[in-house]
Amino acid sequence: MRGSTSNTKLKLDKHHLRGVPMCPDLGMPSLKFDPQAFVIESPRLESKIIEASVQHRSLELFQAKPTMAMTYLVAATPDDSKAKYFAAYLVSLHNAFLGLKAEVAWDHVYSGFDNPLLKREADPTLIVLDNLTVRSSNLKFEKVRDVIERYPRIPKIVVCVGEDPISFASTRLHVAAHGIAYFPSQRVKTAQVVI
Repeated sequence: MRGSTSNTKLKLDKHHLRGVPMCPDLGMPSLKFDPQAFVIESPRLESKIIEASVQHRSLELFQAKPTMAMTYLVAATPDDSKAKYFAAYLVSLHNAFLGLKAEVAWDHVYSGFDNPLLKREADPTLIVLDNLTVRSSNLKFEKVRDVIERYPRIPKIVVCVGEDPISFASTRLHVAAHGIAYFPSQRVKTAQVVI
C-alpha cells in the first residue's frame, strides 16, 4: 500500500512477517486505517488537537523509508489488538523493503530486571516493544527507554494501550515520538469530539 493512506484497509502480507512472534492477524482479516483528530489526554500536557493528517504523514513516511531511525508510537484503547496489528503491518513493510537482510526483534516487555535487547550480539534492523499500558511499572518504562537509547539508528515501534501516543511518549517514556498511530474506542472518540 503506497500512496494515499486515507480510509484504507491494511492487510498483512503473511510472506513478510518474519520476526512477528504471535498470530499475526489477531482475529482480524484486515485493519481499517482511518485516523481521526484527537485531543491530547494527559492533564500534564497542554490540551491540543492532533489532526488526523499527522497519523497519515507518519504512515506515509514509514512506507517511503521503513529503515529510517525513528520512534513510532502506536496506541489503542481499550486493548492493544489493533495497535499490534498495525505494528505487524509496519514490520511487513520493513521486511518487504529489506528482504533477507531484515532482522526484526519483537520484545514483549516484562517486569523483570533482564533486558535481552541490550545483550544482543547482532543489532536488529527494527525493534517492536509491546506489553505496555498506562499502569505499567516504572521499571518497564525505563527498560523501553534503555532500548530506545541503545538503538538510535534504527526504527523502533512502541505498542501501548490506555492513552493517546503523544501523552504516552511524553509523560510515561519521556521520549520524542517521530511517528504516531492511534486506535481509540468509539467512546473515547465521542468524548474527544465533545471537548
